[in-house]
Amino acid sequence: MTTDATSPESSTHVPSFRGPARFFDDSGMLIDVGRAELTVTDPETGAWGGHLYLFKGAALTSKRIVGLLEVGGRRARVVSGPGGAPGADDLVAVPIQGLDGPAPFEG
Repeated sequence: MTTDATSPESSTHVPSFRGPARFFDDSGMLIDVGRAELTVTDPETGAWGGHLYLFKGAALTSKRIVGLLEVGGRRARVVSGPGGAPGADDLVAVPIQGLDGPAPFEG
């Protein structure tokens, strides 16, 4: 589900996303599934990123991988990991940074 968050620096809305996500390698093979929390980090440049919450021991928690992140039926090229801070319920927050083009949750 896509939501807009209000930026603390101004009254403008910053596109964001919280919901299910799938991570694919460049050939389209499914690598992992999880829950994403993403936001546009710089509205002027369109830079975006966030975290993909995965179960401990998942493939992306220990490697830095370039691939495709799918949210809301749209895909975008990203770089992931390696895993970051532990999350709740045996989850790990894996950093995600968008690489090319607009965020898949915009528009």
